[in-house]
Amino acid sequence: MDLGPAYLKSVKADGHAPQAIVCADPFHLVCLVGDALDEVRRELWNQLRRLPDDRWAKDFKGARWALLKNPEDLNANQAAQLKRLRRNRGGIWRAYEMKEQFRAILAWPHRPQAPARASGGNDTLTWPHLEPFR
Repeated sequence: MDLGPAYLKSVKADGHAPQAIVCADPFHLVCLVGDALDEVRRELWNQLRRLPDDRWAKDFKGARWALLKNPEDLNANQAAQLKRLRRNRGGIWRAYEMKEQFRAILAWPHRPQAPARASGGNDTLTWPHLEPFR
């Protein structure tokens, strides 16, 4: 199901399908993870722009596509930029790794069926150290 609020509201409306278990397709789930990664990237970009030495911000500029594209689709410059980010580690690299791990789970051909609810009644997966991934 598309994750737009109008769709969810329609499904949950009285008389429509209130008993339905809402699930999302892999494309929209990966989009959500990509949005969270992009939020982490924007936060870092804004921090780097405020530094007195602008070389860090200049080096980071353009990282968006290197982070959001599939690794196999990167051009040489994007691959080099991603390699620098990996070398430096930090929150942006952890967020990138989470995105790639999530993609790998969804790409696995024999993934088990997910339960209707995560254990403990929590409907979402979270990574507590990166706010956008909550």
